[in-house]
This record gives sequence, structure tokens and C-alpha cells, in this order.
Amino acid sequence: MRRIIFNWYYDRPDLTEYLLQIFGDTELYFLFHGSKKPVPEYLKKYPNVFFIYWYDYLTPYQLIRSINPDAIVFHDIESFHQVGLNIAAKNLSILTFILQHGLRSDWDIKYVFSKSYSTSKVSISRESFKTAIFFLSSLQFRNLWVIPTLFRFSFYRKSYDLTIALKKVQFPLRNADYYIELSEINTTFHKERDNIPSERFVITGNPIFDGYFTSFAKSDKIDETESYALLIDCPFETDNGIDIPLFSLQQKNDYIRQICNLSKEEDCFLKVKLHPKSYKTRGLVEDKNLVYCLNDDIVELAKGARYVVFVHYSSITPVLLLYKRSVYINLGGDVQKILFDTVGVEGYTLDDIRIHKLQLDKMAKPVSFEKLEKLIFKVDGKSALRVRNAILEKIELHKTGK
Repeated sequence: MRRIIFNWYYDRPDLTEYLLQIFGDTELYFLFHGSKKPVPEYLKKYPNVFFIYWYDYLTPYQLIRSINPDAIVFHDIESFHQVGLNIAAKNLSILTFILQHGLRSDWDIKYVFSKSYSTSKVSISRESFKTAIFFLSSLQFRNLWVIPTLFRFSFYRKSYDLTIALKKVQFPLRNADYYIELSEINTTFHKERDNIPSERFVITGNPIFDGYFTSFAKSDKIDETESYALLIDCPFETDNGIDIPLFSLQQKNDYIRQICNLSKEEDCFLKVKLHPKSYKTRGLVEDKNLVYCLNDDIVELAKGARYVVFVHYSSITPVLLLYKRSVYINLGGDVQKILFDTVGVEGYTLDDIRIHKLQLDKMAKPVSFEKLEKLIFKVDGKSALRVRNAILEKIELHKTGK
């Protein structure tokens, strides 16, 4: 049976379940945590799934030889452990991939550089020494030329923001053989940060969208809307992202209240789909015209909505923009605005709306596939299958020396 090591966020079912479905005939060795952690309940039913931990191995060669994998798939190559494992894989002629997991682009890199800073403190721990041994033990005689670069990388990695370190110290041994990206825009992230050439990329579409597209395609509710607007909220009060200042509870309540009033003007109820990081927030504004939705299915909520309101760019945004009349209310953030601008969606500030007395019905517009194609690639529900085929085809070509 094939064996693949996945350096992956397996604690998140939304990012992992499609891998379990498409690689049922493959032994999957998940590697993420330094030491042993409780196995997520949803993974316990898979006999082909195993878990390995960084600190169980003194060297990357020990790790690789204990599994003898056909390939290693990383979520990214940025930590010392990841770089060390990638170097060892290259020395052992084992194929490596980076599998994209989010809506990243070159604008993320440019924004970090515009706000660049150095860290104030470098901490040294027992784990740091373990990591250093693992990292340096990846080097063989043929790799000695890269030692000055590695020391420079180590300095930047410990002293500066991660993205700055990775961009400033680019070297081939840190690069994967192939990059599986979800969209054309996704490719710009690694092109900008790591200087990866175009021929290394395979675009598949987003596997997480497969079920959404299939669900919308089978639905007869898309045009039979109910009398509510749906706000796809963001946890600005707990996790503001890279480009938006952290909100106070009052600021969050203010924008929810204003969007609720906009809904009232259209004789619509407001349903607020909270982000999981906001589930524990206490003191959110209450109104007889709004309800907070926690574990509700976001696609089912969107299907019945007359309007969908965004205040940030979430993972499901491109899908809903394609199928629903949507409004983007810009609460701040250069990266957010650029992402919406990319697909031709105008952003309105709450001040704009108040001063010009704008209404949801006038602001809400659908977005054509032509504008969204660079973000979603395909709407055929087969992105996960393309991920599987890309990995297996490259493995077979590698084995035959082509």
C-alpha cells in the first residue's frame, strides 16, 4: 500500500476530511504536533490513518526511514522542522508537495512588509535544541554549500516576522517539488514569497468548495428566498487577522446594530452567522429583529437568504458571491478590500451607507463566474479528485524517472 506523510492541520476536520475520502487506499501518516496529543474523535474510525510526532525523532532521516513514504505533503515549509525534513527528503529522492489550505495571495506578503518589524526577544528552550539538532542533521556533504544561508535563515527566522524571514532568505532546499494550489490567485503567494517558477504549480480548485457547489447545484431554494439577510460575521473582537485593528465589544455591537437596521428597512430579519471564535463572546447586542447562528449549516442559511452581507473575506466568500446577491461592508483592512476589488465587488463603509442613505437592495449584486474564476477555478465539485490525481501522477512519474 502507498504511504504518504501529511504535515497537516488534522485537528481541523474541514481541512482534513476530503483527504480521508480520496486516499482511502493509502496509508496516511499525519504529522503536526511536537509530542503526542489526543487523537481527534472523527479520525479514530480510519484504519489507514496513523500519527507521528516531531520530537519522537532525533533526525529527519530517522523519521523518513521509519515510514518509507512515497511522498511528503506539507501545508507549508517554514519552520526548522519542516525545512529539515524537506532537505532530507531531497537527499533521499522522496517527492515533496505543498498543498494549499487557504485563500492566500501575494497581497499577504506585501502587507506584512509594509508593516515589518523585528521581534523583541528570542527565546531558547529545551525544544529549541531538539529542533536545532533535527534541522542541522538534515545536511549531508552535498549540502554543505548552503550552511552560510542556513545560518542567515536561522537569524531572520528567530529575529523577524516569519514571512519576512522566508522572503528575505530564499534557497532551493527549502522549496517543495510541486505546489498544489486552489486557484490562480493562490499561486501568487509562493511566487512572491519563495520565488517559485510557474511550472511547479498545479491548480486544482478548492476541495472544501466541492460540497458547496454540489449542494447549490441540487438546490431549488436559491431563488425562493425568505425574508432575512444573512451576515457572515468575523471575530474582530478576538482575532482580527493581519490588517484590521482589534475591535472592542462596543464596536462590534455598533456594526451589527447598523446592519440589523439596514435589514429592517428591507422588511428583513437579520441572521448573524458567528465565527466559531466568537461563540464564547458575551454581551453581543440583542434585538427582536436579529438572531445569532452558531452551528447552523452556513450553506443552508445562505440558500434561503434574500441578501448575504460580508464584513470580511472568509473561505466561503467566493461560493456565496457566485450564487447570492451579496454586499461587502468594509470595516477596514487593505488586504480585505483588495480581495473584493479583485472580483469587482465594491465595498461600502457604514459612513457611506448612512450619509448616502444606501439600501441593501440597491447595493446587493451577484458576481459572474468570469470574475470569480481566478479564485474558484472550477465549480464541477471535482477539486478533491484533482488533488488526488495530481499527487499520485507525480509520484508515478517520479518512480519512473520522468
